[in-house]
Amino acid sequence: MLFRIIEGFRFDTIKPEATGHPNGREQWMLNTHAAILLGEKDIQLSRYTAWERISLSPSMKQALWRIQNGLYSMYDPSLTYLRRQLPEQLPDNGQQAWKVIEASKALFLSLDLFFVKVSEFMFVVPNFPHLRNLEMIVKYRELLVDPSQSTRGKWREDPDTDPNQKFAPQPNHFVNGDFIKQREAPHTKTSATSFGERKVPRRGLLQVFPGEPDYYNLAREQRLYHLLPEQCPGNADLNGASVHINGITPPDSDKSKSINGASPPRGSLLEPNGVADEL
Repeated sequence: MLFRIIEGFRFDTIKPEATGHPNGREQWMLNTHAAILLGEKDIQLSRYTAWERISLSPSMKQALWRIQNGLYSMYDPSLTYLRRQLPEQLPDNGQQAWKVIEASKALFLSLDLFFVKVSEFMFVVPNFPHLRNLEMIVKYRELLVDPSQSTRGKWREDPDTDPNQKFAPQPNHFVNGDFIKQREAPHTKTSATSFGERKVPRRGLLQVFPGEPDYYNLAREQRLYHLLPEQCPGNADLNGASVHINGITPPDSDKSKSINGASPPRGSLLEPNGVADEL
């Protein structure tokens, strides 16, 4: 089942004032995801009036779009097989696909989104025949509203965290609403050969992503000319290098806008705390 993987956002990253409270580490999920799993057409979840809710501010929506735009625009590489079934609605052509991504962003930001507790959702799961015996996976996520915030990870501050732990908490697995296990932490192995350096613009030690106002200026200052669109001054010798978002090249009009500071939205799929999950 496509939607059995749930993004569980840590409460004290949604509400920083909850830091240090017993419920600060509790995980919350989007109402849209809960509605899909429950088979509800009403994304307001009107039948579940007792559930606690946290409305998403515009900045929270922007933060979610920044890290999950591939999912909501259907241009995540993992959804390629679905996209190919809808070639007219979800074209792979650069300019047409860019229009779909922009339209998807506008729709996403206009939705009435709120968080609900994963625990309250799991409590009702046994009442739905189509969810019985289905193993659901809740990923650990931290909501980073301000990109300039520390990306160190609040999980590192938890008193029961092993000082040698190098990865964010692994996903929790549930069946019939009951917790059954937490996935084991991956083991690391030193490679005998270098993986090579992935050169990206940086502000200090932090990576700067496409869509941030100073992305192109920093790329130029740090001599990362291969990241500049071909119209950028000082990049005439790059033979048509271009910027891609989710594998889509923005139309020329959007690329020229980006030079003047109105960059197209970033499209890379980012994992919180720099940790990528593999299922």
